[in-house]
Amino acid sequence: MKEADEQRRADLIFYTGVLYEKGREWAVAAERFQKVSSLPYVDQHRALEATFLAAQNLFRQGDHAESKKLYSAVILMYDRASPLGEEMISFVARSHLILGTLQQERFLAIQLRHPLEQSLKRKEERMEEALNHFRGAEDFKIAEVVTEASYRTGQLFEAFAQALLSSERPQELTPSELKEYNLLLEDEAVGWKKRAVRSYEKNVRRTHAVGLYDHWVKESYDRLASLFPKMYLKYELKERLIRGGHDD
Repeated sequence: MKEADEQRRADLIFYTGVLYEKGREWAVAAERFQKVSSLPYVDQHRALEATFLAAQNLFRQGDHAESKKLYSAVILMYDRASPLGEEMISFVARSHLILGTLQQERFLAIQLRHPLEQSLKRKEERMEEALNHFRGAEDFKIAEVVTEASYRTGQLFEAFAQALLSSERPQELTPSELKEYNLLLEDEAVGWKKRAVRSYEKNVRRTHAVGLYDHWVKESYDRLASLFPKMYLKYELKERLIRGGHDD
C-alpha cells in the first residue's frame, strides 16, 4: 500500500511540474521534476523522464552547469535501467545531443595560441568529449536526433580545420620554415575537412535511403554545396523540388 501511495504522490508532483512548465516557470518546474526523481518507490522510467525534464527546464532558465549534471544523470540512469520504450530512449539520445552541444561551445571558445601544444591539447579534448556524445546520440537511431548529431559532428571537424589554419604561428620561424609550416597546417586541415564532408554525406545518404529530409539534412546539403557547389547544389535542388520546396 505504501508503495502505491508513493507512486500516486510522484504522479501528482510530476503533473504539477508539467503545469509549471506550460506556464514557463522553469525554475519551479525543474524543482518539481527533481522532487519526483528523488522519491522512494518511484518507477525508474518516471524517474528518468522527470530528471530529463528537470534538466530541460534548468537549461531553458540558463543554468547550464546544473542542467549538464542532470543530463549526465539521465545517461547513467539509462545504463542501469531495464529495457526502455522509444520515448524514454529519446530522452537519453537528446541528453547526449545537448551535452555534446555544450562541449561543442567549449571547444569553439578555445583559440590555438602559443604554447600551441597546450591549447591544441585542450581543444582536442573538448572535441573528443563532444564527439563521444554525438556518437552516443546517433547510436539510438532516432531520426531527428541522428541527423542533428551528424551535422554537428561535421561542424566540429570544419571548425577544427579552420582553427588550425588561423592558429598562431611560431615567431622564431624563418620565411622558408614558415612556408613549410603553413603547408603542413593546410594538409592537416584538408584531412579534417574531408572528415566533415563524410559526416555531412551521412545525412545525404539518409535522404536517398529512406527519404528523410529535415532541417539538419538541409543544413548538411548547404555545407556540402558551399564546399563543392558544382556537385551538391543540383542534388539539393532536386530534393527540394520533390518536396515542393519544403524543408521538412
